[in-house]
Amino acid sequence: MKAVIKAILIIIAVLAVSVSVIIGGFIYQTEFKQNEVNTYFSDDGTYSLTIYQIGNPDWPFGKTDCRFVLYGNGGTISTKDFSVYNDGGNVFDDNFNVQWHEDNVSITVNGEEQSDRTYILYFNGETE
Repeated sequence: MKAVIKAILIIIAVLAVSVSVIIGGFIYQTEFKQNEVNTYFSDDGTYSLTIYQIGNPDWPFGKTDCRFVLYGNGGTISTKDFSVYNDGGNVFDDNFNVQWHEDNVSITVNGEEQSDRTYILYFNGETE
């Protein structure tokens, strides 16, 4: 009898762990996973800007969370989190206009449900 109870408890534990792993993977994919949209390089190749979409857009017609990561000098210079209101859709390369300047990179973000927003990431680590 004890062996049967032990077997049942083991089966329940394995099922609970399996369900937890599946749910955890789903939450990671939809809320936290960084999906690269594009990487842009400065004219001299010294700096790069990578744009990530974080998770999936809020359902059904919500915002899409994103992140800029500016790289240079062998490491990360700065990061900037922001949201795009794109009618609940994913962001694509055509949502961004990247312009490199002497001391910064400016990124204009457009979405279907927002006016254009410009972000400035300076090469010294400051953001605007």
